[in-house]
Amino acid sequence: TIYKCFIDIEGNKIIDNKNRKITIFDPFYWKKIEKTVIFDKEFVDSIKGKI
Repeated sequence: TIYKCFIDIEGNKIIDNKNRKITIFDPFYWKKIEKTVIFDKEFVDSIKGKI
């Protein structure tokens, strides 16, 4: 799933394959959503703009 939203991530953005909670702002629902994601290569590259 591709999200078009703002992401707030605290701490290092490193590939360690751990589950972490992130906060996103979804402009379609106009609210903050907390999600658990795996910091794998694909996710970290996507938040660094490398995809």
